[in-house]
Amino acid sequence: MSSCMIGSTQALLMLYINGKNLSEEDMEESILALSNIVNRNELINELYLLSMYHVLVPLKHEDSLLQIFSKINEDSFVLSDFSDGLIYAKFLLAKVLCGMEIKDRKIFSSFAKIEYLSELSEITLLGALSLFIGIFSKKAEIYEQGCLIAELLLKVMNGNGEVGALFLMGKGQYKKDSCRVLSFILMSLYHGVTRDEKSRTLLAKLDPFEGGLFQELDVEAKLSLRLLELALLKCHSFTIRPILDNKVEGLITIDTKGFTYTSTTTRKDGIGSISYEGLLIVPSFGPHVLPLGKSDLYGVAPSICEEGVAEGHTVTMWNRVKSKDFYGNHWVHAKISASDTCVKMDSFIWSEKKEELLSLIFFIRGESIQIDDRTYHSGGLERVYAKTSKVNVNIKGKMLEIHSKELQDVEIIPLAGQEFFWNSDFIISFPYNKDKVLSLEWVMNSQVF
Repeated sequence: MSSCMIGSTQALLMLYINGKNLSEEDMEESILALSNIVNRNELINELYLLSMYHVLVPLKHEDSLLQIFSKINEDSFVLSDFSDGLIYAKFLLAKVLCGMEIKDRKIFSSFAKIEYLSELSEITLLGALSLFIGIFSKKAEIYEQGCLIAELLLKVMNGNGEVGALFLMGKGQYKKDSCRVLSFILMSLYHGVTRDEKSRTLLAKLDPFEGGLFQELDVEAKLSLRLLELALLKCHSFTIRPILDNKVEGLITIDTKGFTYTSTTTRKDGIGSISYEGLLIVPSFGPHVLPLGKSDLYGVAPSICEEGVAEGHTVTMWNRVKSKDFYGNHWVHAKISASDTCVKMDSFIWSEKKEELLSLIFFIRGESIQIDDRTYHSGGLERVYAKTSKVNVNIKGKMLEIHSKELQDVEIIPLAGQEFFWNSDFIISFPYNKDKVLSLEWVMNSQVF
């Protein structure tokens, strides 16, 4: 079997994942082909995949693989840059898995900050890579940095293992399945070195072998899951690392037995998110310059007002509106209170000069919406305009009632619930009146919808 016929390293390794035995000749050809790659990052990604295969099925002639590492200049990485830090982590793991020495360079802990959750898949992968490197090299100072990233995610993870801070992510792109697999690997490794109970309870929710997800994964994810088995065996000989409860700078959380509200005083795309009993129901909400339909007219922009006030179960904040002209003359004020059964919002806008029409919009997950005895389903084609003071949302059989003090010109857009718009099913829009406070009350009714 020629590697030319296979077409790529990924295709060749997928045959291995699917139970095929790869010959030494196939692997040697694949390694020799690396000499033709001039792009540093592409080369590292290939080395990274081949090194995982090598630790699972040791190559008889590994010298060819080891020689490729000399093509990469370690001083070329800008370690203060997140993207370079991530590719450098792959490079280090490849070296460790091939039995090579690595430099002691503290590079990952600086990324254990709330704003880096805007790159959710990448920060989760970075945490997992750090733990892999530390475990296989037996360097606690390296896997410690992965633990800090895991503890950051645990601060904002709900009982289903989903990060309830998707408002940090721009453009609404959210690959839920990819995040689930990476979170499973990260939390498995973190539990391996800490025996943390919360991470253990989340593993059953995140398990990629449940529900047929494993079959849809790419080569990197499948190899990482194989590598995970070896790493966890090594953890048994480690001294248990203490669990830290570090404060996450900028994180704002109102946590009740029912509703949870999450926001930050740092960089973000939406104002915040809302969950109920561990279920994320509003991944993101915030201002939108009308008309609806363009993602670059949604959300908030720098500079973020860091003088938000959190007292008890109430948060009061100003946020600058993202505008098509980006002149920064609009600010939105929001006062939000949460309890077991209710979330209350009072919001208004302030503009220094020119005024545009603005709306407060919510990306929401639910099976259907009911207004005035009419029901609209997720994935439908009908765009809804209604003058109403009450919107009912079916969420897992429960009724979420959204009340406004006055009649509102509500607009509802059904979505597909896919990886765009944070896996949301609807957009619900409430327009601002420049002279009035927009007051909304969200009440969860146990009544079956």
